[in-house]
Amino acid sequence: MIIKDLELEAFEILYQVPKGFFDNKHLLVDMEITNDLSPDWVYSNAKPCCVGFLLQNKVMIYLAENDNDTDFITAIQKYMKDNSEKVFALNQNFESTVLQSFFDIQYVDVHEIKPFKAKFWNKKKFFNELIKDEQIPQLKLQDPYTEDKLKTTEVWADYKKTQDKNYLDMIAGHVLISLLKESVILNNNQYYNENYNINKKGWLIGIGKKKVIIESKITKIYNHDSNAIIEVTIPTKEGDKTIQLKSYYKMADDKPMFNEGSNWEKYKRFYGKEPEVNDIVKTEPDSKGQAYYVLL
Repeated sequence: MIIKDLELEAFEILYQVPKGFFDNKHLLVDMEITNDLSPDWVYSNAKPCCVGFLLQNKVMIYLAENDNDTDFITAIQKYMKDNSEKVFALNQNFESTVLQSFFDIQYVDVHEIKPFKAKFWNKKKFFNELIKDEQIPQLKLQDPYTEDKLKTTEVWADYKKTQDKNYLDMIAGHVLISLLKESVILNNNQYYNENYNINKKGWLIGIGKKKVIIESKITKIYNHDSNAIIEVTIPTKEGDKTIQLKSYYKMADDKPMFNEGSNWEKYKRFYGKEPEVNDIVKTEPDSKGQAYYVLL
């Protein structure tokens, strides 16, 4: 068995993030297995070769050196006995099942890291979404698996053929990066809960993002090419933007005509009055935050 005892401060320096960025008050667990569980995905058949834990400002990684490394099993049992009040994992069912079936740890209480359930939302997606939403810096964590799109089953097979411990280092490095990402995701669960549409059963609804309503001011109402147009100024991070709301109905005496079904009619029903310059209207960005729409 091999043990790697790592301080998170070194990775704060490496990735130039604030002190405590990767820390977590909860115990996180992540593991890699040597056998392919597809297509049935019976977790109790998993054979782990590496288990990593993140707690506070430290990561502990345990690596088996063969298929029957009893020291590896004993070490995980001891660690969990000393630190088992509450455990978090990105796939709660998987880690919980393997801890019980393979390591015979029956008292484990594993909780889910993912803030919601959704198709196609994996660790990478959750992490990159935080970057896209500017909740965390533009980080490119150096996963040894990324470049060659490796799988632990392949790396473990190469290790067994060659007994080259560099392969074990690759597995440990992959688990380390997974734990760093998972800690950041867990620390930002409140952001996800406040900014994404999640139903009572914990599933993501629709495209996910909650509507961000921005109050904007009408700056101009005019006629252009037989279209009645409202111009609205919207404050954004890049400065004020101007958008136009067209009617496709002619203006009469420089006033909009409220024809049934036109934007003007919708406007009047929504706001209870005809539009005037300096009126405040509600605007909403699209899912990418690139276009804005007046709510009607």
